[in-house]
Amino acid sequence: MLLSAALTASAGANHYDFSGSAFVDDDGIMHIRQRAVRLWGIFVPATRADCLQYVRPPECGPRATLALKEGITGFVRCQVIVRYDDGSIGAQCFTGYSKFDDGVDLAAYLLNRGWALAAPDAPPAYQVLESIARHHELGLWGTPRAVLP
Repeated sequence: MLLSAALTASAGANHYDFSGSAFVDDDGIMHIRQRAVRLWGIFVPATRADCLQYVRPPECGPRATLALKEGITGFVRCQVIVRYDDGSIGAQCFTGYSKFDDGVDLAAYLLNRGWALAAPDAPPAYQVLESIARHHELGLWGTPRAVLP
């Protein structure tokens, strides 16, 4: 959790290229203001489907995607890092903004819960979050009991 806070604090001095409501596809791609956005620095592998039983009607989909949807609170703010050939954007995105901080780094959120892998060029803190999740057998590294956030 401390690493998540450290990533949040270094987010780029509150500079965002765009923000808005995020709609998440089953492959983990977010759509924000007509942009296809991939979380930069991580890879979200396909996971088996599960359902959020406490939501009415229940929402079903890949576990990593459900975890991302659960992590988004309010608007998502993104800073573009890279533009891909397919027209999508790689960005560092945050949610849950307050006047005291930038909110939650969504890539770190998924890594912290074991639902993503750190990319080779990711910040060192992302590598550490993946290692911690793997050590604690969370998400991808764990048993079915560690399903969602």
